[in-house]
Amino acid sequence: MSQRRVASARRGRAARGNVVSQHDFGEGPGDRVSWCTSARLLEFRAAHRAVPSDDFGVDLATRLPPAHQGGRPLERDPKYGAVLLCGGGSRRMGRAKALLPWRGKTMLEYVIDTLATVTDQIVVVGAPGLTLPDLGSRARVVEDRVADKGPLAGIREGLEACPAEFAFVTATDAPFLTAEFVRYLLSFDRAVAPEVDGYVQSLTAVYPTAAAATAADLLARDRGRPLFLLEACDYLRVGEAELPSREPFRNLNNPDAYLAAVQVEEGAATAEVEFLGTTRSRADRATLTVPIGTVQQAVESIESQCPAVSLREGGALAPHYLLSFDGREFVRSLAAPLGPGERLLVMDAAAGG
Repeated sequence: MSQRRVASARRGRAARGNVVSQHDFGEGPGDRVSWCTSARLLEFRAAHRAVPSDDFGVDLATRLPPAHQGGRPLERDPKYGAVLLCGGGSRRMGRAKALLPWRGKTMLEYVIDTLATVTDQIVVVGAPGLTLPDLGSRARVVEDRVADKGPLAGIREGLEACPAEFAFVTATDAPFLTAEFVRYLLSFDRAVAPEVDGYVQSLTAVYPTAAAATAADLLARDRGRPLFLLEACDYLRVGEAELPSREPFRNLNNPDAYLAAVQVEEGAATAEVEFLGTTRSRADRATLTVPIGTVQQAVESIESQCPAVSLREGGALAPHYLLSFDGREFVRSLAAPLGPGERLLVMDAAAGG
């Protein structure tokens, strides 16, 4: 490439920020991609795959920095950590996504296990009062100091608590996140976020932990969007074509999406209803096995098979009954999902079970 064309491309980049188009290099009509991320993706793939060459037959191993030529694996560098946001109940899901069952674990534990293949420095940020499973030494758990302040407040807490220099930040409803994807974004050694379908994915991004103070300042000025923090960090946008995969963006935001994904994973899975206290006497049984589905569908099965237990009143859960997922989380939304292997505890509210 001529020096004149390179200079022209650099001027174009300066005009638009950290994104360069293919058109700047005369390679194609206008699709916005990051030239520097293209090089990074090639380097990353060469470092983590068996074939050390790109699509043009160039031996990338000769162009990689020493750390990528058989040196220390990126995933165990203490420079890198992770922050996992699980801020409590989701209005659309009707219950905390962190506690949803996924592949034999809670969603929170499953995502932690993915992150643990990359880093030992994992911080979980939970909402006040949210009961999380025992994570042992797998992660440090901190709470939002003020509830319901949004994801930027959680990011601030996580960055403050993380001892690494850079932290990969993700929400808990990311069961399709892969270690390769996390390593790729961390390999830039700077603030970086993917841009997918025209939107910056600020909750699947890398932030410098030193930006915690900047996040606090933004919150104090009621600028609570995580994108504002990325902009303050002069972040790099990575175009969709440069990403190792789109899979991490398959979030499960509502009961239908979650149950559909579970049915693909586990087929005709079931859950168990357990009756406690006086409800056990009315049901004339201790337990009942039901198909996975919504709480509404479980309630319909209960009322059909246990006629003396009438859980609904006016289309909602009757006030004199309590429902709980495994004793960790009470639920009143009939739209909330009941996942595979879960126990739905049914008890009388007045007697406390």
